[in-house]
Amino acid sequence: AWLVIDHKETYFSHRWLTASATIGTSATTKLTGWTLLKEIGNAWDNANNKLTTPTGMNGYWNLSLNPAVSKSSSEGVTPTVYIGGASISQYGHAADTSGYLTGQNGVKGIYYATSSQDVEFYTTNMRSDYTQEISGGAISRTHFTAQFERVY
Repeated sequence: AWLVIDHKETYFSHRWLTASATIGTSATTKLTGWTLLKEIGNAWDNANNKLTTPTGMNGYWNLSLNPAVSKSSSEGVTPTVYIGGASISQYGHAADTSGYLTGQNGVKGIYYATSSQDVEFYTTNMRSDYTQEISGGAISRTHFTAQFERVY
C-alpha cells in the first residue's frame, strides 16, 4: 500500500529575452518576446508573455529576473515584477559620483500566488532624460527562471 506524505507538483520555466527592448524615459514597460530554454508543466503563456499560476492551485513562485543592459549609461534601468497585476518589487536606486542613478540588478524571491494571479516581467527606466535599452538576444543577457510549488 502507498501512503502519500506530501503532494508536490513542479512547474518550471527558464527563458531569455529574444531581442533587446527600448524603455522610454520614466516608463515601466512589459518585456515581451522570450525564447524557451526549459519548460516543465506549461505554465508559460506565449500569447501574453506571462507565467500563469496553474488553474485551481495556490502556491509559491520562486522567481529570478536578471536584466542586462546594452550600454554603460543604462544604469537607470531596474527590473519590476508583477503578480496579479500589482508590483511586488520596489526598485532601489542611488546617485553615483557622476550624478547618474543606479538601479538594482535583479529581482529574486519566493512569492505566494493564488490560481488567479499571474506573473509578468517588466522593467522600469528611472531616468527622465534618456531612453534605455534592455539587452536581449542571448541566454547570458536578460533572462528569468521561475518555479512554482503548489501548497495544500
